[in-house]
Amino acid sequence: MHYQDLLFDLDETLFDFKACEQRALHVIFERYNIEFTKELMECYSRINHHMWHEYEFGNVTREEVLDKRFRLTFQELGIKGIADSFEEEYQDELANGAMMKEGALEAVKHLSENHRLYVVSNGVATTQYARLHASGLYPFFEAYFISEEVGYQKPQIEFMEYVKAHIPGFDQSAALLIGDSEASDIQGAVNLGIHSCIIGGKSALATYEISRLDELFDFVD
Repeated sequence: MHYQDLLFDLDETLFDFKACEQRALHVIFERYNIEFTKELMECYSRINHHMWHEYEFGNVTREEVLDKRFRLTFQELGIKGIADSFEEEYQDELANGAMMKEGALEAVKHLSENHRLYVVSNGVATTQYARLHASGLYPFFEAYFISEEVGYQKPQIEFMEYVKAHIPGFDQSAALLIGDSEASDIQGAVNLGIHSCIIGGKSALATYEISRLDELFDFVD
């Protein structure tokens, strides 16, 4: 089947977010002389995942996620004396890390030749734009739909309807959303009534399942 419009999630789809996150955390914790232990990483990951999950379902705002995730981590572990600018410093370091999934740039470049490509992300706008530019991915996309700017987030129907309304000649039967999260990406596609592809995982809701980006070539045309 030929898909005209390909909607790409960013983190853990095109970007190796885990690698970017690990690098940024190492840098910022070292700056504050905080030992980067397994306990610290597990605590932060648990709280961060929970906060973003709540954000996806509209239970907390993006600002609450960014304001609370480190504070709750440090509170739980009894770490004190951290500056209020910690989150901002972390975002700056994260923006400097543009490590991509294997073959991401090549896949995007190839797909852009015969398809219209769009970004659909729940990430922090300034961070995502910085990484898109640094990675070389930016020029291959027609537009960028980032929750912070849209005012809604995946999988909310309001976010998906906004995307639909801002893509000229959008045809739901010829659109495919590619992402790694069933809760936000695949459910978002379901909410809009378009096909979806999950990468690096499994989902009964997804139209396709792939483990590598170049597998998209097998069915998008």
